[in-house]
Amino acid sequence: MTVARIAAIALIATAVLTACSDEEERLPGEREPIRISAAQTAAVNGAAPSGFGPSTQNTQWTHSGGAADGMGGHPALDAVLTQVWAVQVGSRPVEDLSITAEPIVAGGRVFTLDANGTVAATAETGGLLWSISLVPEGEEAEAGFGGGLAYSDNRVFVTTGFGQVTALDPANGGILWQEQFDSPFRAAPVADRNRVVVVTRTDLAVALDAGTGRTVWQFQGSKGAEGIASSAAPVLSDGIALVPFSAGEVLAIVARNGRRLWSFAVSDGRRGLARGSIGEITGAPVVQDARVYLGNQTGSIVAIEGAGGRESWRQADGAMDRAAVLGGSVYVITDRAVLLRMDAQTGRIIWSRPLDELLPDGETRVVYHGPVIAGGRLLVATEHGPVLSVSAEDGTLSTALTIPDGAASSPAIANGRLYILSNAGVLHAFE
Repeated sequence: MTVARIAAIALIATAVLTACSDEEERLPGEREPIRISAAQTAAVNGAAPSGFGPSTQNTQWTHSGGAADGMGGHPALDAVLTQVWAVQVGSRPVEDLSITAEPIVAGGRVFTLDANGTVAATAETGGLLWSISLVPEGEEAEAGFGGGLAYSDNRVFVTTGFGQVTALDPANGGILWQEQFDSPFRAAPVADRNRVVVVTRTDLAVALDAGTGRTVWQFQGSKGAEGIASSAAPVLSDGIALVPFSAGEVLAIVARNGRRLWSFAVSDGRRGLARGSIGEITGAPVVQDARVYLGNQTGSIVAIEGAGGRESWRQADGAMDRAAVLGGSVYVITDRAVLLRMDAQTGRIIWSRPLDELLPDGETRVVYHGPVIAGGRLLVATEHGPVLSVSAEDGTLSTALTIPDGAASSPAIANGRLYILSNAGVLHAFE
C-alpha cells in the first residue's frame, strides 16, 4: 500500500459519481483534501544511530517488501547510483488505473506485472526474456489491474484482477497451473514452504499447494463497508500466515492446515476524516523478532506480539505502505506524508520528516512508496519522479535519482542493483 492509495479512494468516489446524473449540479461548499496536511503534525527532530549493521549482498527479492515475511533486510547498494539500462516491460495504464505490483528478483531475472495482466521476465543485462498475457479470453485487459507477484521453489506466482492465481515457469513463462476464483485479487500473493496464500477482494483467504494449485484451506474474513483499489498483501513467517482483511482485521493462521491462532482488529482511527470509514489495512504486516507491525490509513500503527496477538503499542498515525523494520526501529510513511522513525519496542517517535518539503512549489498529494532500507539509508520512491534518500539517523532528506514518468511502486534490490518500475511500464536498473 502507498500514500496515494488515497488515489484509490478517488476511484471509489468516481464510481459513486458516475451513478449520478451528468446534469447534477456541483454542490456548494469548501472542498478539503482527504489527506491531512503534514503541517498539522509537529516535527520531531531527534537522532540516534541506525543500528543497521553492515549491509549484505542479497541475490533475491522474492516478494513485495523483499521476502515472504515482509522483511527486505539490509541489502548492499552504493551511495551514488547510475542508470544501467531501461526497458519497456508493460503497457502504460489507461486513465484511472495504475500499476500496483512491485518487481521481484530471483534466479538472475527481474519479474514484473503491468496493469493489463502481462507478466514479463527481464535479464539482469536488460534483455527481455519473455512475456505472457494472463488476460482470459473474452475479457478486457483493463479489467485485470491489481494483484502482484511472488517467487518460491522455482515458481513465479501471480494474482490478477481477473480472479486467477497462476504459477509460471520462471525460465520461459509457461503456465504450470492456474486456478480461477469468483472475485478479483487486489493484493500480491505470498509463497513459502509449499504454500501460496492469497486474499480475494471479497476477503476470502485461500492457501494453495504450491506444486499443484490445489486448495488446502480457505477462510472467510470480515469485510469492511468500504474498499480501496489495491490491498495489503499477506505474509508468511515460520509457517504462520498473517492475513489482512478489508475490515481492518488481521488473522494468524497455520499455513500447513488452516488452523486459526488469533485475530486482531486495527480499528481505531482519527475522527472526522473523509476516509474515516475505510478501515482497511494499508500498511501490510511485517514480522521481525516475533513481533508483527502493521497499520491502517485512518490513524493507527500497531505492534502485535506474534505469539498470541496481544497489542504491544499503538501510534496514532496512519500507515500508507509497509513499514521497514531494522536495528530496533520502525520506519513508516504516514497518511500525512510524514516519514516516521519509531522505537520498535515502545513506539516512541525518534524523528519525523515531512516528505512534501522537497516537492516543487504548488505540488501536493504525491504518492510515496516505501520506505526500503538499502546501503545504510532509507529509499522512498515517488509518483512524480524523484527517489528520495533519507538518513536513518536523523531523517535528513535528499534526492538520490529521478524516474521518468514516476515510480509505480517501491523498488526491488538485489546483487547491488536497484530495480524500479515506472508508471509508463518501463523497468529501470541502477547501480
